[in-house]
This record gives sequence, structure tokens and C-alpha cells, in this order.
Amino acid sequence: MRLLPTLLVTAAFSLSAQAQVGVLITESPDLSPLGYTSDYGSTVAGIGDDQDSGTADILVGQPLPHAVAAYLRDGRTGAVLHKFTSLHGGPSTVNRFGSAVSGLPDVTGDGRDDLLIAGYKESISGGGATGRVYVYERPLPGGTPTLLHELTPPAGSNLYNFGWDVEGMQDVDGDGFGEVLVGQPGAQYSSIQYDGHAFLYSGKTGALLRTFSHPDVSLPSTRSFGQSVAAVPDVDGDGLDDVAVAAPFVPDLWGTYTNLGVSVFSSATGALIRKLDPVDPWVGDWGISLAGIEDLNGDGRGELLVGHPAGVGRVHVFSVIDGVELAALSSLVPDAVVDKRFGTSVSGAGDANGDGVADILIGAPGEWNGGFQRGRAYAFSGADFSLLSVLEVPQHYSPGQGWTSRLGQAVSLMPDANGDGKAEYLVGAPNLVVPGTPDGVTLTYFCETEVLSKVAVELGSPANPDVLGWSGHPILGEALSVQIDHASFAPTAVADVVLVAAGSASLPLPGGTLLVDPAALLLVRVAAPGAPVPLALPALCDLAGIQVLVQGASLVGSDFLATNGLVVTLGTQ
Repeated sequence: MRLLPTLLVTAAFSLSAQAQVGVLITESPDLSPLGYTSDYGSTVAGIGDDQDSGTADILVGQPLPHAVAAYLRDGRTGAVLHKFTSLHGGPSTVNRFGSAVSGLPDVTGDGRDDLLIAGYKESISGGGATGRVYVYERPLPGGTPTLLHELTPPAGSNLYNFGWDVEGMQDVDGDGFGEVLVGQPGAQYSSIQYDGHAFLYSGKTGALLRTFSHPDVSLPSTRSFGQSVAAVPDVDGDGLDDVAVAAPFVPDLWGTYTNLGVSVFSSATGALIRKLDPVDPWVGDWGISLAGIEDLNGDGRGELLVGHPAGVGRVHVFSVIDGVELAALSSLVPDAVVDKRFGTSVSGAGDANGDGVADILIGAPGEWNGGFQRGRAYAFSGADFSLLSVLEVPQHYSPGQGWTSRLGQAVSLMPDANGDGKAEYLVGAPNLVVPGTPDGVTLTYFCETEVLSKVAVELGSPANPDVLGWSGHPILGEALSVQIDHASFAPTAVADVVLVAAGSASLPLPGGTLLVDPAALLLVRVAAPGAPVPLALPALCDLAGIQVLVQGASLVGSDFLATNGLVVTLGTQ
């Protein structure tokens, strides 16, 4: 078994658990009055340091009736900081409030990131248009958020689906405040085709700064243009973030759906910088998810992640300035298995492994696991595109057999939420059934790599009695409790001793076989006979996967009688 050097484990066990380790799970706080699913977790966003607690927060959308809402929650504890609801409809409406959420670089001057919440089906009075984007100032702890702007379809746009996708981006107009990027895919009503657009707004004033349309004006329809949008770190060298807009599904004159690719525009001038197209224009949903990411190839320019979940599922990493594909990332599930939906969601907004390079988080909500379509998320290194972690619903959190979860429907590489200086993995699972609440949870994974905790019994040779049991799970930052059963073992014992070591041994002694290495001893705990002995586990992600050996002994007269050992693998879940 893999054991840590004594000095390091000793130091780790002496630390108090200050940073949360493992997985934080948040459930929908509100019941649907009619029992409908809420889709809580179908949209998620990590919101940067609020300068009050020193940690990031999370914004979660719950867009389906009849409990439509969005929630701002503490990124470390999961506590609800504020519940947002539509200002133009009751809880039974179908306005899809929360269908898109995003953080927004500070627009009020208080140094705190602000919030975007969209409802692309919200009705706009006086014209039949739909869609609204709310711009909120982030509330102070215990405070009420201030509504800054309500953005609605601009005059001359297609009027429908405004706010299908939203993203906050860095200052473009030179006022020092963040901006709002809004996608508005088109629609067809009767025989009328409405083309799609994307819009860039001033986060400070709410004024429309720029309108983006598909660059090929000769096409009969650009209906899905604007279905996904993303801010891309500076591509053209002017020091400003740029804008990517996808058109995944567009019908031609014969009713056949083609893909019109991803267009990347200058945020300053609106000029087309680069058009990225799939090899096969007939593929479905290429570009259905987009995310900008900081420079990965050393040219000083931003890159773009393009999700293509249909078929085998891929996420393509492009150098936008020259159009070179840097990588095509895929699931661990073989290509022969389709409908994994790998690439449904993508994020490249943070460094999870601390190497100074932004990493990549990808959702695959269609993947099967344990006989059910539970979904997964995958984290990849931005430095070399190696797999960092495979994220699943934790083994110790299960609402029952036969469940599906759509884990990975939404993902966000969110800013540091636990003070370790690294990004966290935020993943939505909108179909995970939680008893007593509408469907859906979010999961925040705090460590670069997920490791399952384990406990295995070791008896030795000659074998010791199997009487040392345990409760709880050896999850970093939590506690494992061990206890000697005296029903048949040493009933006249006057004290119990628990030993923890970073090394193993096999030393036959008069009182049984000593399994822990005395030279690698970490902890000694003395307790009353049969009393539980809690072992607090250090909250250090670096210890994930490390094994320690735990053994008990009972004092009978002047002799110690040894129990079985427990090989404990320290895990994140």
C-alpha cells in the first residue's frame, strides 16, 4: 500500500481542517407546489471573490416551472445568500428565468463581481417580443441585491429568444467596468424567418455598444446564430477581450439543417477576426457550447473551446488567431458508444492544478455509469491536455437506485472558493432526484483530482480477531471513527488504545500480531473500553489517495491484546 513519509503525515495530522475538502453539494431550497421538476443546476456560474469572506460564490439557475428562480450561494458552505425571481411573472410562469446565468466583472466600482440572470421566454409588453436579461449588483452579506438594468430585445432585432445565452466580459468601452454579452438566436413564425444576433452592452450604463450578425449576409437564414456566445481573451492584440458567436443549427432552403460555424469578432470594431467551421458542415450542434480560455500555445493570444456533443462527442481547442486546432478532447468512454453528450458544457475560466495555466472542464451528461445515465464531467490540463480528473456523483451521496442525474449539463471552472489559491470544479446535475425537493443539485469539487475513500480490513499472520470496526468515511477534512467491539473480545479490558501509522509491519507478539510499524507511528489515542475514537483527517488535497494503517489494542491486566488493522485510503469523497 502507498504510505506517506512519517514526517509529512505527522505534520498533516497536526493541522486543523480550515479549508473544505471533498465535495460540496447544494440542493434546491424550494419545493415545486405541483411536484414538477425544477431543473435546478441546469445553469451554473462561479462568481469571483466578494472581498468579504475571501471566497467565491456560486449562482445557480432553476428555470423550469413551477419553482422558477436563481440562487446566489456561498461557494464554501452552500448557504443561500439570496433568491432571485422574475420581476415580470409569478412562480407558475414558463418564462425560463434562470435559463442562463453568469458572473459579471464589477460594474459599480465596489470591487466585487456582479451578476447576470436571463429568462429568454419572458414576455415583453407591447409587441410580443420575448427575453430579458437582468443585471444585478452583487449584494453585501445579509443585504439585498440592487437591480441595475433590465435588458430587452433591441429595436430591429428578431424580437424572440433574447438572453438564450449570456456572459459577463471585461471592459471594452474604456470606462473601467465590465460589459454584458447576450445571445439571441432567431426563430421562424409562420413563413417569416428571424435571424439570430449577439449584442454587447455596457455593464455600467446598459447602453447597447455593438450588434453582431453572421458574416455571410447571402444566407437564406442564420436562425441559430447567437445560440451560444463567449468572451475570448484578447485575440487581435488590442488588449481587449473579443467575442465568439456560434450558429449550430441552421435550415437551408430545402429544410436541411447545416452548421454555420463559430464567428469570432473584435469587440472594439465588430470586425470578423476568424471563422471556425466543422470539417463536415452537416454535423449537428458543433459549437452548442463555447468558452474562451487564456493563451495555451505561447503566442500571447486567447484560445477558444468549441463543444460538439453529438455523436461520439468532442471538445475542440482552437488557436483563434491562426485557426489551428490545438487539441480534440474526448471522453474515456469509447467512440463506439454514442450519445454521451460529451461537450454539452465547457469552461476554461481558471487554473485548477496550480501550474499557472488555465484548465478545461467539460460536461458529459449522457454518459452511463453503473447501469444508469448519470453523466460525468472531465477536467483536463490546459498545459498539455492531459486528464486531471473524472467527476461523478460522490459514492456516499446517492438518492437511491435507478436514478439518472444529467451530471455535467452545466459546468464552471469557478474562482477559488476555499482559500487554496486554485480554481474549483462546479458541476450541475439537474436530474438528480433528491427526496423532498425538486430534481437537481450542484456539486463543487475542491481538489484537482477526485479520489474514492476506502477502508479495508487487515488481519495479519497469525490473524488477529476482527473486532475493530469503523463508522463514517475517511474523507479529507472530515473524521473517521473507530471502535473495538468487546462482546467477545477482551470483555475485562480496562482501556483501549488506537494506533495510526504511515507504515505496516507483521510482528508476532504474545498479545497478537503488531500490524503498524512502530517506527512510522503517527497517532496514539487512549479511550475507555468500547468507546468510539474519532480520527480527524487533515483537509489537504495533496493527501488524497494516501493510505494509513489503523490498529487497536485492549489492556487486560498487564497485557495488550491486538485487534485487526484497517487500511484506510484518504479520499476526497
